[in-house]
Amino acid sequence: MIKKIIQAVTLILLIIVLVPVIKEFWLTFKWMTLHLKLYMWFFIGFGAYFVLMLIPPVKKNEDILQITSHEITHLIVALLFFKKIISLEVTKEGGVVWYSGRKYGELFISLAPY
Repeated sequence: MIKKIIQAVTLILLIIVLVPVIKEFWLTFKWMTLHLKLYMWFFIGFGAYFVLMLIPPVKKNEDILQITSHEITHLIVALLFFKKIISLEVTKEGGVVWYSGRKYGELFISLAPY
């Protein structure tokens, strides 16, 4: 009995949360499609990701490619802050960019991929 009450309350809460979220997602998507020129590259990138995942070597190495692109983003922003790049290390477990230089820009370099 208590289990059914908990399930009913959970369902009601889920509906209360999901309905506005789905509505906002739809309105945002509708707005983006109306302003297609503004978001053209977003949609191209979104589609390209799924097309690339159809290629077996890309699908097999998806994790290492994502880690590499993540670390390259750190590297590019570090270069924009005139850091000297010492090394770029990427493994299946993660990656790191080693650089030297003044302390300014550390926050931007750390948050760049996000």
